[in-house]
Amino acid sequence: MFFFTLITTWAALWIVFWQLFKHYKIPQPLGAGWLASMMVLAPISFAYIHFNPDLAELKKRATMAEQQYFLLSNGSLDHDRICQQANIALKNYKQLGDQHKTELFAYIVMSDKCL
Repeated sequence: MFFFTLITTWAALWIVFWQLFKHYKIPQPLGAGWLASMMVLAPISFAYIHFNPDLAELKKRATMAEQQYFLLSNGSLDHDRICQQANIALKNYKQLGDQHKTELFAYIVMSDKCL
């Protein structure tokens, strides 16, 4: 679905830039509309992928944050770093929809006063 949306958006941007260049009588060597549309679409697609990761990436982030939380809570006195990892794990497990882990980290955040 994302790939189809990406291709459709790119084609629409290409047409828009092509019409814009044609309207302002800008020469289009080697498809300047294609290049301009890619320069606009690339940051948009990278931002989308960063803010909406796939399930495998999300699971990896949640597991890493959980491991870091338990590692820090057993041997560190830096409360801010402990709470940061707990909040990251809570956010990622909420996005995953894992009810058990979400409740666990919600309790951890409340009991550690990480609000």
